[in-house]
Amino acid sequence: GKDEIYKAEIDNKIKKGFHN
Repeated sequence: GKDEIYKAEIDNKIKKGFHN
């Protein structure tokens, strides 16, 4: 679902770091 995709996007951003 869209929630799963959204969560994956957030996880990806966290892994990369919000300062990048």
